[in-house]
Amino acid sequence: MYDWLIESKRNGSGNAHELFQILDLEEYKVKFERYNLDNLPVCNITFNDAFDFFMNFDNGNPTNKRLLYKLPYFEKFYNNLEDSFKTIDLFSSLNGNDINFITNFLNNGLLDNLINNSETYIVLLIISIGNSMGWPYKNYIDFDVANLSLIENKKSFLNIISVNIKRKCH
Repeated sequence: MYDWLIESKRNGSGNAHELFQILDLEEYKVKFERYNLDNLPVCNITFNDAFDFFMNFDNGNPTNKRLLYKLPYFEKFYNNLEDSFKTIDLFSSLNGNDINFITNFLNNGLLDNLINNSETYIVLLIISIGNSMGWPYKNYIDFDVANLSLIENKKSFLNIISVNIKRKCH
């Protein structure tokens, strides 16, 4: 999606076929499934809504009115696209000490049977229309790249992951 957005920025519009292929990836299917759960603040966002949003956000008029709320946040991200990705290194730099930090955090607040029976979590990091900051869903901890600028440093990143795994386990 990053490359698609960069190309879109250069050309003034994005390639619809390429966007379709991107939004058809498994990671986006998980997002659309989650977006359509009952009782979410931003719900009923379909593949077609996302496709329309990405193809037309620069004219400020997505057809799904819920996405009008997301538009200013996404535009801010898009206008600073290259700088917005500086925080992404936090995701690829997790090491044993970081895993121990998360484990210790969880040990301080969860019952042993929850910790011992917990599943493996996958950090889902994609460019999307949501505002997820570690939203737990199934065995995913979901981050929308557009919000990465809200993460100050590695410690805050580890705390966000830990809190959301803990929230999912309760």
